[in-house]
Amino acid sequence: MTAVPALLRRWPVALCTALAMAIAMAWGSAVHAEDVVEDAVLQGDVAEPWYTIEERLAQYGPSARARMRDHFDAASVAYPPGAVVLVALKAERRVELYAGDTPESLAHIRDYPVYGASGGAGPKLRAGDRQVPEGLYRIEGLNPNSHYHLSLRVNYPNAFDRSMAAREGRTGLGGDIYIHGGMESVGCLAMGDRNSEDLFVLAADVGEDNIRAVFSPLDFRVSATAPEGKGAPRWAGTLYQDIWRALDVLPRPGVAEGQQVLRFFPQVSVADALGFEQQRQAVSASGHGTGAGPAYSTE
Repeated sequence: MTAVPALLRRWPVALCTALAMAIAMAWGSAVHAEDVVEDAVLQGDVAEPWYTIEERLAQYGPSARARMRDHFDAASVAYPPGAVVLVALKAERRVELYAGDTPESLAHIRDYPVYGASGGAGPKLRAGDRQVPEGLYRIEGLNPNSHYHLSLRVNYPNAFDRSMAAREGRTGLGGDIYIHGGMESVGCLAMGDRNSEDLFVLAADVGEDNIRAVFSPLDFRVSATAPEGKGAPRWAGTLYQDIWRALDVLPRPGVAEGQQVLRFFPQVSVADALGFEQQRQAVSASGHGTGAGPAYSTE
């Protein structure tokens, strides 16, 4: 290949990246640079070298799987598992990893510290509010070329977020929320590079459709007090009931079953509470089933 095509490939990349960073700097704290730049990365606008997911797995997969395998073996869970739940606890600044052959057989695998995040209690309402989202989410993409090493894209805003925004007439909800490497973040979760490698490899091995993410203001299993964030929306109680339900079915590390503060939803299955069965509401509407489960889907 001649030098000319290579240059032609690079100049749009450099231009788009420069424009994205200029916009982020001009807006200052109103917009997280990840909101601007990371979206461009997913569209292919990234400085070379360019890596595929497969190349990243070849690069980081062996060491990441070796680190994780000891934790999976200790929990008597085969790797790769059939289902994964990531619980992000904002107040505690940690991400808990649960996994099992099925959603009904989840076990606690390990915890990861959150090194960088912003905002406080309360859901994300708009772009630039610096809030980490709260709710039940999916992982909808893996970015092997993140500006923050490696990243997992969270499907914020989901159906519930969009529904509440429409009810209140809010637009500009923001997006591009990631669980990524590095030590700092605004609106996302910075997990450190090595931990982001573990989560990236795990997500690739398990498959995005088999992962759910619970983003909670705090661990409702050990605190029965709902957080009081600034200007909390009136519907926050409904949101926190769904988060409570999702956390309630997960075995909290170090706490014997039945000793958790909240055991409000014994009739709800694990798969329903965590959003793995997203067609349940449709089935309930047709006259079958109990209708128990989340008030909104993770879509």
